Amino acid sequence: MKSVIFTEGSSTTSETTEDQLVRGFFQGGFLSVAALEESLAEYGETEIQILSEEYGHIQGSQKLNELSEQSVDSAESFESSLHSAASEADVIVILLTTSTFDSIVKDTWDTLMNEAESGSIWCIGASKSALSSIDFSKLEQKDCDILTYERVGVARIGSETRERLLAKVESRTPQKQ
Repeated sequence: MKSVIFTEGSSTTSETTEDQLVRGFFQGGFLSVAALEESLAEYGETEIQILSEEYGHIQGSQKLNELSEQSVDSAESFESSLHSAASEADVIVILLTTSTFDSIVKDTWDTLMNEAESGSIWCIGASKSALSSIDFSKLEQKDCDILTYERVGVARIGSETRERLLAKVESRTPQKQ
């Protein structure tokens, strides 16, 4: 099972160490994202796609010391990765602020829904206004499971939504022998 998380970096960061992975660099509200990825990894392949103000579009598995400041098409690259994942991944997790959600997700929602894999699991954490700005009916028509988290403050995903997501993923994973 393949899970892809789309989120933003954090202004709170750890001390940079030699060969540190990006997923361990961001702190604060990002810690819940790293913990979610770790939990999803128990069920298969995972990725974290991050849109960072400083580095642009980066992956959690990249080494921090190999990054350079990027500003070229970072939002477009992040959006392109979201569209690619929609047609390939079993689980899509989108945890974005309202402004990023509006520019990356809302503006291309119809295209994204056409690309969505039938039967996939979608978990979206965003503000109430962002969630109400999109129509989930195409995901429902494709028999997708949809979980939403109305983001308030810095929490990217609530513990109840996280547990519901993990339960959905576990229910679709073949039992280990």
